[in-house]
Amino acid sequence: MKQPNNIRFAVDQISIIANKCQASISTRIQNLSEKIKNTNEINLQLKNTITESAKGPSWARIPLAKNMWEIGSGKIWNRRLPLLKKQYLQNAKEMKHLKNVLSTEKKALQRIQEMLKRLQDLAANKASYDEMPQELSQQMHAIVSDLKRFPIVTEHGIGHAITAIQGLADEARRQRPIVMPPVIRKDKATDQHLLPYKPSYHEPIYLPIPKNLGFHAKAIGAQYDPNIAKAGRYFVPANTDLKPFDRYLPLAFRQEPPKLRFYPQEPDTVKKVNLRTIFDDVTWDYIRTTNYAKTDNRCVICGKRSGEFLDRMAPEKTHNRADKVECHEVWEWYRPKKDISIGVQQLKGLYIVCFKCHMSFHDGIARSMLRAEEDELQFARDLHAHRSHITRVDQATLYNEMVDLNKRTKTMNKIDYWIVDLSHLTNQDYMRHIAPIFLEHNRAGIGVEQIAGFEFATDTGEKLPARGVKEIFYEMAPRYPAISVESLLAKHRM
Repeated sequence: MKQPNNIRFAVDQISIIANKCQASISTRIQNLSEKIKNTNEINLQLKNTITESAKGPSWARIPLAKNMWEIGSGKIWNRRLPLLKKQYLQNAKEMKHLKNVLSTEKKALQRIQEMLKRLQDLAANKASYDEMPQELSQQMHAIVSDLKRFPIVTEHGIGHAITAIQGLADEARRQRPIVMPPVIRKDKATDQHLLPYKPSYHEPIYLPIPKNLGFHAKAIGAQYDPNIAKAGRYFVPANTDLKPFDRYLPLAFRQEPPKLRFYPQEPDTVKKVNLRTIFDDVTWDYIRTTNYAKTDNRCVICGKRSGEFLDRMAPEKTHNRADKVECHEVWEWYRPKKDISIGVQQLKGLYIVCFKCHMSFHDGIARSMLRAEEDELQFARDLHAHRSHITRVDQATLYNEMVDLNKRTKTMNKIDYWIVDLSHLTNQDYMRHIAPIFLEHNRAGIGVEQIAGFEFATDTGEKLPARGVKEIFYEMAPRYPAISVESLLAKHRM
């Protein structure tokens, strides 16, 4: 079989197989519907026969003859009733099974139709790729071969094809430069980088505080909303002076605006390095849920949950994010020495955020999750406006900061080895109550020797003490002068 060299050719081959599969499923649905109809007709006849037999002949319904019928000849007359009832129950059971199979087949047909449409839409959007990357071409070749040999896995194969093509699209989106939203030019003489502080807002502001602080907030004027479920219920009413609540407010509404950094993308060689990928599920769940409790499931930046961006994203990528908050890991990257291919990825903190605020930190991921019909430029404008709103930094200044951060991370794209500094977790009291388990074969490809500032155990049972960044750096770059290392690390800490 010829190996597909472009997306359109591969999708055409998959569509031919999928159409045959749809025809086969449609035939099965038709046969099942006919069988259910026939079985139902037979059961209706049986039901009528059983009903009439139970009544007996017309003379047996006369009150004087009824007792004689039940004692004598009626038993002979109704001898076949148990057999009829048994047959009726068997038919009803079979019909129920057929209906379940029919429902499953209809759902499978609907899924294949939707997936095929999604695949064709993706191919139409990516038809400009005359030549597929070699890896994708081989992947599509394998999918088509499997579908021809095993048509029963059509749905599974189409799903793999969608994932493969979507991966190409997502990667292309992530590699695009930051979209610069149009901003109003200001007079340089009167240009203000910080937007003015608003002492009150026209809508309620929910407080990201733990439950045990709710009474303190209520004592100074906060109100309680009993209709809220699974999240903080204390809020500052609309058009209320915010200054008395400053210590309880979300970061975006405090008098001192939050200093947030929005990296458009992390260095290429650490894109999968995070707490969720290097530790087991129990450790990660403990860390994030403990932090959820600190804000009572409210966004620490804006006080909300979910975010209105959800309806602009592809539903299959956000199906479990409604009415929830997420844990954002704040990382910084630096390179102690330019001529040594070693970098340090340092955990600076954890923010509990809503989906909208979370996507503000992940520009590339946010764009890759958009619905196909969504205007990417308009989404970029809205996302950038939200960044400006929560930091109170004007959009032009914020954009320039993001460009600088992007340039900085690009200089670290070729770093071969990374030291992951988790000393922030060591300083958290709640980490004393759990033994964190590191996955030796983790998705990020990070080894135990690369973890700094944190004591942990591996999933094989090995316990490892906390090691300093400098100690690991010396091991990885033994020829590096000690005085330079100390001075550079001290300079970074300043």
